[in-house]
Amino acid sequence: MSDPIYHGATAARGYNRSFGSASVQIVPTLLRIAQVNVGQRVLDIATGTGIAAGAAVALVGPTGHVVAADLSGPMLEQARQRLSDLPNVTFSIEDGQALTAPDGQFDTVLCNMALMLFPDPLRGLLEFHRVLRNDGRAAVSVNTVSERSFVSRIATSIGRHVPSKAATAAQYFSLGDPPASSFAV
Repeated sequence: MSDPIYHGATAARGYNRSFGSASVQIVPTLLRIAQVNVGQRVLDIATGTGIAAGAAVALVGPTGHVVAADLSGPMLEQARQRLSDLPNVTFSIEDGQALTAPDGQFDTVLCNMALMLFPDPLRGLLEFHRVLRNDGRAAVSVNTVSERSFVSRIATSIGRHVPSKAATAAQYFSLGDPPASSFAV
């Protein structure tokens, strides 16, 4: 996830125009599956511009708290601008594979459309598990196949025509293969 193409200021500014519209469609299902509720502590890892974090804040209410975290400073700055008027959200630069939070800190961990970009997704899932309370829940959304992806199918087309971009394009769908996505945590 350290590729500057995903984390630079230009990508952060353009995120909502490109992928943000698709992300908004996914978030309600992610939050429902995670059972985000009033009073919970929620970590939104790889928050991007804060779309899932903002929706989670609305659900946890004034007694809950959301940490919007991302590896990218420019992305996190976009989230901060989006959510700065909300008192129960904080922002943190975090690597989803090496979280700084103590064990058992959160009721819920969210990761919307980013786990497939982790260099080691299993390590990320283990970190999610570590920071969850015993009865906590993690909810993750990922691309499955190019044909079912609203935006990322463009990356597949680019990869077909620009061989140097093929590996990056394939990463978007790396967890869509059942053997690759079978994790036991």
